[in-house]
Amino acid sequence: MRSIVVRPLLDAVPTVKLLALVIPSDTGGAIARLTAKIERFEAGADAVDFSSDRDDELGALADAIDDVFYVLDAEGNRQDWNERLPERAGYSNERIESMHALDFYEGPDGGSIQAAIETGSTRVDAALRTADGDLVPHEFTAVALRDSDGDALLAGIGRSWLPTARNHVR
Repeated sequence: MRSIVVRPLLDAVPTVKLLALVIPSDTGGAIARLTAKIERFEAGADAVDFSSDRDDELGALADAIDDVFYVLDAEGNRQDWNERLPERAGYSNERIESMHALDFYEGPDGGSIQAAIETGSTRVDAALRTADGDLVPHEFTAVALRDSDGDALLAGIGRSWLPTARNHVR
């Protein structure tokens, strides 16, 4: 996966702060380093690499949450995701790399996701279709961003409505 450097990221800062609330207490040092990076970014001193396959606190943050983290390009192609997406959806990372965002949805939910991709920053309730054909209700939130080349991206979180990711609906 390619590294994604995002600037400006001010709209996503609340998302990052929200994610910090769900991190286990033993990652306090990582949260402090992330907070310092956010403060440097807000002061205009740093660009932020917003990919999840990193060996620092933001990578740890993306994998520590129980929610799906994702980054899409302007056309809805998946650019990055955390380990929760293959766990929830039942697809391999290799298969996900070849999938469009709409491949995970059916019927009206697909239309809602398409509209979210087109408009950028949004909140959508939609059922994620798994590799087994199960439908798992989720709330997806996203924010429109730009990478270091100025290309439009959509980064967000998908939170299941169900108590565990294994509780599917048919």
